[in-house]
Amino acid sequence: MTEEKKSLNKTSKRKKKGILFWIPLFLLICGSSIIVFAGWNLFTQTYLVGKLFFKKPAVNFTEKKITINNTLVKTPDNNTNIGTIEIPSINIEYPIIHGLDDEALSQGVEHDSRTPMPGQNNNPVLAGHRDTVFTKLGDVKAGDTVTLKLYYGTFNYKVSKIRIVNADDTTVIVNSDKEMLTIYTCYPFNYIGHAPQRYVVTCDFVSSDMKKQLQIDNGK
Repeated sequence: MTEEKKSLNKTSKRKKKGILFWIPLFLLICGSSIIVFAGWNLFTQTYLVGKLFFKKPAVNFTEKKITINNTLVKTPDNNTNIGTIEIPSINIEYPIIHGLDDEALSQGVEHDSRTPMPGQNNNPVLAGHRDTVFTKLGDVKAGDTVTLKLYYGTFNYKVSKIRIVNADDTTVIVNSDKEMLTIYTCYPFNYIGHAPQRYVVTCDFVSSDMKKQLQIDNGK
C-alpha cells in the first residue's frame, strides 16, 4: 500500500471517528434540550394551575355601568377576576380575568377588555395560553356546552364552529348583531416559540340567568 493510500485511509478513519463522536453528542444535546423545555413547561403549567385553583375570586369595579338584560351592571377594572369558564367535555374550569395584557393571561382565561361583556348582545372574546388553561381546547367538538359564571349572572353557549386562522387574522375579534362567544388560543398546540396561527372556537348563545340581587336593586 502506497503512502498516499495510507494517508487517505487515516483521514477517512479520522472523519468516521469525528462523525461517530459528534452525532451522539448532537443527539444528546437535542434530547436534553427537549427534556428541559418540557420539564419547564410542566413546572410552569402545574404552578399556574395550582395558583388558579386556590386564587379567591375578587372583582374591582369602575364607576361606569353597562346594561345587560335590562339590568344596570357595574363594569370591572382591568386585571380583575370576573367569574369562571366551564367546558365540561374537556374538564375545564378556570377564572376569567378582564384585561388585555400578559398579566391577565397569566392569571387565567382573559376576557379581552376591548370586546363587549357577555350578555350585551354582541361578541365577547376570551383568550388563553395553549400550554396552561387551553391545553385541551383542541378536543372541543361542535355541540359542546360552554358556561360563563360571572359576577352578574350565568351565560350558557354551545360550540358551533371551529377554525384555524393566521395570527394576524382580523375576523376573530369582530362585533356581532346577536349574542355569541369567541374563544381562541395559539396554534399549533405543540409549537415551540411564537405560534403562527390561532385555534378559534365560536359559540352560539343558549340561555342566561341574571343574579336575583342585581334584578332587585337594578345594579345600584
